[in-house]
Amino acid sequence: MRRIVPTLAIGMVMLGGPVACGGANTEALQQEAVGCSTYFTVLNDQILNGDPAFADRIMAALVDPAATDADEQLETINRTLVDMAGGTDAWRAEMEPADVTALESEQSALARRHVAEDRSTEAAERISTCVETWERLNG
Repeated sequence: MRRIVPTLAIGMVMLGGPVACGGANTEALQQEAVGCSTYFTVLNDQILNGDPAFADRIMAALVDPAATDADEQLETINRTLVDMAGGTDAWRAEMEPADVTALESEQSALARRHVAEDRSTEAAERISTCVETWERLNG
């Protein structure tokens, strides 16, 4: 079985989040990253328990398989997802519990819906947005 992030389970044990760049939108970006972390975790679980080929469809939507650097692109995306999964714990802890619950509920439902309705393109768009968010926080 293939997962989007082969080491996501291991990635959850990563070090705390990196220092984010300053600015008015930093808190919103951090909350977005926390939501992304939840989305990836649930998406991976849904793929492993339901449709392992869904990961291939997502990756094909993210990166042209015929590209000469496709493997490098996929490796970069996977590394970013693992970093995000392990790097959001401190931000999650700073959020209000009700906000965390609402965010987790929303992102879990989104991930489940993407898999259940075979929406690999939408899942790829979500992943792309999350990678951009992480890059903005760490850029």
